[in-house]
Amino acid sequence: MPLKKRSFFIQVISSRLFIVTGIAVLIFLGVSIGKELTRKVEVTQRVTSLKNEIASVAKKNTELSDLINYLKSESYREREARLKLGLKKEGEQVIIIPNTSLENEQETADTLDQSSETKDSQSAAKRWWNYFFK
Repeated sequence: MPLKKRSFFIQVISSRLFIVTGIAVLIFLGVSIGKELTRKVEVTQRVTSLKNEIASVAKKNTELSDLINYLKSESYREREARLKLGLKKEGEQVIIIPNTSLENEQETADTLDQSSETKDSQSAAKRWWNYFFK
């Protein structure tokens, strides 16, 4: 009897149906493993990008908390009182220096605008005439 069982087992293993079924199972397993590996790579990339995002948000959070602490500080209040309200501490003297360079720049810009307007209103021939003969 054992000989017949072996021969039956050998017959089943060597049959075409068994071989085709085995190849189909291997293909199915290969495709499944490939999909899982692809998913694993995507998840790893997503985790890495989320970690980077967490780090940048934590950095921005730290910067904002530092800014809040500065805005609550006494030095910020003094600075704003000096700049916006024109206040000073006791014993300090304020010296005001007029800014004449801004006025000169504004006058220069006004004259340049006027000269460009006159050039635009003149014809090209008249401008050439003035260029050569004046």
